[in-house]
Amino acid sequence: MPVCRHCGSRISKFDKDRCPICGEVSPLNGVSSDTVEITSQIHLGSGDYSDFKPKTRKIFILLGCLFGYLGLQFFYIGRGKVGLIWFLANLLVGAGLFFLVLTLSSLIWLSILITAVVMYAISIGSTLYLNSKPNLQDGKGNLVR
Repeated sequence: MPVCRHCGSRISKFDKDRCPICGEVSPLNGVSSDTVEITSQIHLGSGDYSDFKPKTRKIFILLGCLFGYLGLQFFYIGRGKVGLIWFLANLLVGAGLFFLVLTLSSLIWLSILITAVVMYAISIGSTLYLNSKPNLQDGKGNLVR
């Protein structure tokens, strides 16, 4: 239990403004009851944010459904590394699937068609899954709206 720095009597920690025994102002050492203005405007730096436009989920879904195999939806939200990895992974999986179907059917047009349909379905599914996440963020940490 704290003691008053003037009279030495035991006081409550809530008696930080005035000692109830001797009447000393600020009886506790290192404790202040100064208030802080919490309604003042916070300055976030010298950057001008007037031209900031948040990324939208509609464009994210549109890019993912139309060009999802290229990873353009990730480039749109500012995650270029993820977009590049996504493109390279789709390229490898697509090539592997193409050669697998080609060896099974030996028809080039069927291999191209099956590969395109499967890769398109994967890109749409992954885009819709990512869109279902409520905390989808762009490359700067802002939420995609």
